[in-house]
This record gives sequence, structure tokens and C-alpha cells, in this order.
Amino acid sequence: MADAIKIDLDMSAVVAAFDAVPQNIQRKVTKQALSQAGEIFKAELEAAIDATDKGTADEDPEGNSLPQGFMRNDVVFNIRGGELWVGFSPVSAHVARWQDKGWTLTSHNGTQIKDIPPRDFSGKAFDAGAHLALDAVIHSLRTTKLLDMNGSESGGNKEE
Repeated sequence: MADAIKIDLDMSAVVAAFDAVPQNIQRKVTKQALSQAGEIFKAELEAAIDATDKGTADEDPEGNSLPQGFMRNDVVFNIRGGELWVGFSPVSAHVARWQDKGWTLTSHNGTQIKDIPPRDFSGKAFDAGAHLALDAVIHSLRTTKLLDMNGSESGGNKEE
């Protein structure tokens, strides 16, 4: 099972525009655009968690479960090497994966007690934020005039 979602887009106009400017400008523009997309995905993930989060502490008050709202407050995004990573800090990443995909609750002796259904908040967040995040990246690139340099254009979303 993959822990990441990857999107392939035709970015030839953006690549041509980037190639025409120095690397320090490329990094600055990329970070700005990805930060805007990251804020959108972070907000969508928080909203999706809010819609499904019951916490896990109520399922086992004596256990080491997370209280309600913990995962929502632990959503982070990072930009590494021109890539945007949205997810959870190490504190809740392990539990978030179980909550998102579901699991089988077992006793200490291995007896299966019940299946915990998936909450699928990451897929819902991605679906809700994908177009908004892409629009934010395009807007950011246009705002910095990167796509307007050297006659480069991203295609059919030309603003009038």
C-alpha cells in the first residue's frame, strides 16, 4: 500500500520559464507556490479529520490512544527539494494511518475483537483540495510573473 499520492502534469511551459531565470529565483518562486498549495491541503485535511474524528481515547480510556482533536492539531506540511509533503508529525502519523485505513482491534492474546472501519480522511482531503491547490500554484506563478516571462504560458487558463 502506497503512503503517497503522486500527480504527473505537463509542466513544459513552467519548466521553460524556470530555465530562463537564476536558480535562487526558481527556489523562491517554487517555495512560495508550494507553500500556498500546502496551506490548502493542510486546511482540507484538518476539515476532513474534523468531519470524522471521534478520537481514540474513548475506545479505550486506559490505553495510550489519542484524544479527540489531537490529529487535527498535528497536521503539518513541509517543502523538501521542490516537493510538497502534507501529513502528520511523527507523534500522530502512526495512529493517523490506522484511523485513515481502518484496522482490526485485537486483545493482548491475539483474539480479534472487532474491525474498526476506515475513516478515509486523507483521500477526502486530497479530492477536496487538489484543484484548489493547483489553482493556487498557477496563481502564485502568474503573480510572480514567472509564466509571463519569455512568452511562456501555462495553457488554457489564461486570465483576461
